[in-house]
Formats: sequence, structure tokens, C-alpha cells
Amino acid sequence: MAKTITKKEKVTPVNIPNQLNAGTVIDGSINIEGHLRLDGKVKGDITCSGKLVIGEKGEVVGNINCLSADIIGAVHGDVQVKENTSLFSKSMVKGNIYTLSINIEPGAVFNGKCIMGAHEN
Repeated sequence: MAKTITKKEKVTPVNIPNQLNAGTVIDGSINIEGHLRLDGKVKGDITCSGKLVIGEKGEVVGNINCLSADIIGAVHGDVQVKENTSLFSKSMVKGNIYTLSINIEPGAVFNGKCIMGAHEN
């Protein structure tokens, strides 16, 4: 028998990260509550309330706004991050980065300007 939920009971959502696998192509903007790992391609803006991980085969052609970012793949657009941004050795970013702090590994390609510190996203 199914349980009936009353208004007094609170349902807690399960925190399962969102993932777009390699070979997936999305043409349009994405708005995610929580975390996202991207191994496919997005042609549009991404807004993510949690951590965004762009995997080695991941690519974004558009602007990004998120809490924190680990970029291993490619981004063609501006990146706004409320906390920390990490560019790994195989990453490529063509656009401006606005972040509280940034880590850049040797081998990463970054063409744009970086504005660090507290700012409005």
C-alpha cells in the first residue's frame, strides 16, 4: 500500500548529481539546482547552483554561472564562479573569468581576463 504524504511531513529531495555523458549534445540553455558533470557538449548558457565539472571531452559554447568550477575540457564564453575555479592541464577557456579564487595547472590554455575577489554574480 502506498504511503500518503500529509502537509505536515517534509519530503527531503535526494541529492543526486546531474550528468551529461560524452556524445550528448544540447542546443539550449541549462539551469541546474545542484551539481553537474558535463562530458558532452552544450551550445548555450549554463546556470548551476552547485559545482560544475566540465570533463576532458566536455565543451560549452556559452556563458557559465555556478558556485564552483573544475574545468578539464573546453569553454568558449564567460565564466562567473562564486567560489573557486580550477583550470586543469588539458583545459581551454576562451573568455573572461570572474571568480573568488583560481587555480591554473601548467598546460591549461586561458585566453581572456580574470577578475578575482568578491563580486556580484
